[in-house]
Amino acid sequence: MKGRRPLSKAQLLPLPGDQVRRLSLKHHLALTCLAAGQGGTESLSTLSNVIDIARYIDNAHAPEFEKAEAAIDSCVARAERDQKFTLTDPERTAIAAALVLHDAQLARVPFHRYITALEQTALSPRQFAEPAAQKPPKGVLPCSRDCS
Repeated sequence: MKGRRPLSKAQLLPLPGDQVRRLSLKHHLALTCLAAGQGGTESLSTLSNVIDIARYIDNAHAPEFEKAEAAIDSCVARAERDQKFTLTDPERTAIAAALVLHDAQLARVPFHRYITALEQTALSPRQFAEPAAQKPPKGVLPCSRDCS
């Protein structure tokens, strides 16, 4: 019986700093867009994936991740009802806390564990339906408006 191939040095090292910063910026921008009422399904999907990936990497902060997931679920429920993606202040705070924890994970997690978490998340993606009134015109990217 053959064993697993040994991991390369690159797979054992943490993610490169510039990649960590890009991912963190993407995640925090998704939250900013939703908090400003400018986000949509892309922002929700980004945040949902972050929470799932963070859990796969290390579930030591499960209560924080559960609060963030509940906040995302509440945002989805509101969007289905009101056709607008919005966050309350406590929801924004819960998601922001989870993002800060994930930022710390990204700075230290070995590359191979991050890839495994991505693969596990991809096996069970959450789908968010865009309310009809919020769909951007064809060719316009979500959150292309000023989200600051």
